[in-house]
Amino acid sequence: MDPLDLMRLALRWAHSLAAVAWLGGGLFYLLTRPEVGAAALRELFRTAVAVFLATGAILTLDRLTQPQLPALYPPLLALKICLSVALFAFVATRPARPHESPSEGSDRARQPMLVVLGAGALIYLLAIALKLLYERGLAEMSSQPSAISLPLWLATQLGL
Repeated sequence: MDPLDLMRLALRWAHSLAAVAWLGGGLFYLLTRPEVGAAALRELFRTAVAVFLATGAILTLDRLTQPQLPALYPPLLALKICLSVALFAFVATRPARPHESPSEGSDRARQPMLVVLGAGALIYLLAIALKLLYERGLAEMSSQPSAISLPLWLATQLGL
């Protein structure tokens, strides 16, 4: 692996860990409903958003500059980014309400966390779809000759 590949690996790892922290922290909060953990969860979400924004911007630029990008990839990525920004804005603009703890069991107190978890899961699904789409594009590119590799492809086909 060259240094650029190591950097991509580290960025993807950090991006994935932020997703795990976001979804896992939200699910833990919803299921256990800790009264004291609301402030810690908000801080976890803030940190995850910072990691998402930093790593996501770099990973997006890296991916969009690849020559084998399938046509569906950019619009699907745009949808993922728009949903992410909307979710981050939803969480950031929600006032902290200590008197509305999900531990009280009220549907009203649980609804924001359900929105956060549902939207987060959808965004994660889009990330998986983007990865599969990109890998399919790579496979299709490797099975078709390109202008750069045409002489090598012809030699291979002719058994030379």
